[in-house]
Amino acid sequence: IRAGKRVVAATSFGKDSSVVLALTLRAMEELKAEGVEVPELHVLNSDTLIENPVVHAFSKQEIRSLKAYAERKGLPVRMWVCSPNLSENWLISLIGGRTVASMPGNSAKCTIQMKKSPMDRTKRQIKSIIKQELGSAFSDDSIVTLIGTRRDESAVRGRNMASRGESAIVPVNTAKEGEKASWILSPIADFTTMDVFTFLGRVTNGRIETYSDFCQLTQVYRDSSGDCMVN
Repeated sequence: IRAGKRVVAATSFGKDSSVVLALTLRAMEELKAEGVEVPELHVLNSDTLIENPVVHAFSKQEIRSLKAYAERKGLPVRMWVCSPNLSENWLISLIGGRTVASMPGNSAKCTIQMKKSPMDRTKRQIKSIIKQELGSAFSDDSIVTLIGTRRDESAVRGRNMASRGESAIVPVNTAKEGEKASWILSPIADFTTMDVFTFLGRVTNGRIETYSDFCQLTQVYRDSSGDCMVN
């Protein structure tokens, strides 16, 4: 932000992207307190329309909490929720006989149609708004997308992050040769799962203030019998 970049935070409101979003808001608050004019934060969420009803309702509540927090703190935040249209909806294509089922390790067509394509379309809309704001000063290097990837998640994830050169402090351009620049930053790249849940716990017990108390988030993880909250 100090370097004049415009920030897009991609979030699913899961544990990792929630921590990234909370850290981003904290950075914006600190800069604002220093008298820095903080540019609008664009928060991007994907609604595939087929989420678990509990998770879907949770995401909607977090969005409401984020908007309320941003308004209370005077932070410029714009929320974007993208969904697949009928031509992109993989389930409709599958039922209509226009595609075949995607199998693990065989095809990522379902992910591309349900998430990637809608998000790419929304990113173009965000880019258009930022371009209007910056005018002749705009370039594809002006935008940095924050993501919640962590090396600690798995060996495969760690190798993929290493191959892309992902860093917690330096943005990297993930565009292929001939493509327009696509800069990403992974603020929690070096966090362990314990680090993530410790941060969530400090929010829950009131030591850190952010847009959510994360109580419902940790309950979702308890109910899914996956990761468990640190006690």
